[in-house]
Amino acid sequence: MREKHDEAMRLCHQADEEQKAQNPNYKETLKKALLLEKEAAYALKDDKTREFEPTRGVFFRSACSIALDAELYNEAKELAQEGLKGDPFPEIKNELEELLKAIQEKIK
Repeated sequence: MREKHDEAMRLCHQADEEQKAQNPNYKETLKKALLLEKEAAYALKDDKTREFEPTRGVFFRSACSIALDAELYNEAKELAQEGLKGDPFPEIKNELEELLKAIQEKIK
């Protein structure tokens, strides 16, 4: 699971570089990163105890952020809501709530 997260973060960095270079493929790279980050997050989905926090919340926050960057707003919303269903640390909870607000602004 950690390996998937690390690869997703590498792909996010690659997508950022592609976007800076005005490479139109950056969204495809983001989608690949999202797939990996979702796999890592959902591997911990059913563990709503604090045992896997803050990792569980961090993975859902990251997946939500990637989906938002890829303009996949409904998916981003679902990921933020899923992350909030657990017992995320207060800082992660606040970040997920802020992401939900940003998503709502995009959906309007």
